[in-house]
Amino acid sequence: MLRETYNESMFPWNRTSQEIQALRTQVRALRAVAEELAARAGVSQSELERMLATATPGITDEVEDHLRAGRRISAIKAYRESTGAGLKEAKDAVEDYERQQLGRS
Repeated sequence: MLRETYNESMFPWNRTSQEIQALRTQVRALRAVAEELAARAGVSQSELERMLATATPGITDEVEDHLRAGRRISAIKAYRESTGAGLKEAKDAVEDYERQQLGRS
């Protein structure tokens, strides 16, 4: 009887949990592809790990150009356009990159 009255909108965390699990599965699959491509290209596991650790998704050349020119707001806008991120996420990502890579605060 309870199953009959179940409505997904009543328990949105269940759908979110399923989406998270699907994303984790995709990440594992992409990681396997990256490892296979690295092996074929002769890249060692340690070098692959280093590259993965320093990857900055969403930080495009356009974002970097804006930051180097001191245009943080334009960099955040470009980040949002390339990733679909929200304002806070984009601002945090761009500022983190700016601090870590460009030595600015």
